[in-house]
Amino acid sequence: GLIDESRIVTVPCGRPDWHPPVEYRRENRARNLFYVGNYGPRKNLVNLVKALEILHAEGITVPLHMAGPRTWKSGKTVGCIERSPVKEHIRPLGYLSDEGLREQFLSCRAFVYPSFFEGFGIPVLEALCLDCPVLTSKGTVMEEVAKDAALYFDPFDPADIARVIKDVWDPGFDHASLLLRGAQVLEKYTWDAASRRLLGLLREASRA
Repeated sequence: GLIDESRIVTVPCGRPDWHPPVEYRRENRARNLFYVGNYGPRKNLVNLVKALEILHAEGITVPLHMAGPRTWKSGKTVGCIERSPVKEHIRPLGYLSDEGLREQFLSCRAFVYPSFFEGFGIPVLEALCLDCPVLTSKGTVMEEVAKDAALYFDPFDPADIARVIKDVWDPGFDHASLLLRGAQVLEKYTWDAASRRLLGLLREASRA
């Protein structure tokens, strides 16, 4: 490449300062999935819808709430939803404020993030901050960010996406241990740590 890889240093993003409210109760979570992001091809929503169709055919109805804009390349995704036998269980929410996002993360059964690729995946940290189980794509940056605090599927395989969703829908799903690992992951993603890391790199570069 143009730049020696040994000279590249990654400074991760920080997490938002979000916390569940005092009145929050894990057992009160609704039985729906939540997604936030645009409808572009790399977000892989077509395979997510196919996964919901697989579950529907097995007699498992999984409502999906979707926050975010329709982009100029969203036609395939929108068409897939409109033609889907589960379209009545898919609820587009459009743009949400930070408060609206927090409400969704706090109330859903799990946050699903099926992207083929992302630059970082801040919504994963947002979900973990609010005690929300994360279902996301393996082999992506989300696996690097969330470590063992998320459940992973093959984003190219709707059946595998369906398998992971089904695991979370099981009444015996171990929410507590997953979110305990999430709390451990969050400890290293602070803006204070990111700024100190960046400042250190700038000082190092100034001495070079």
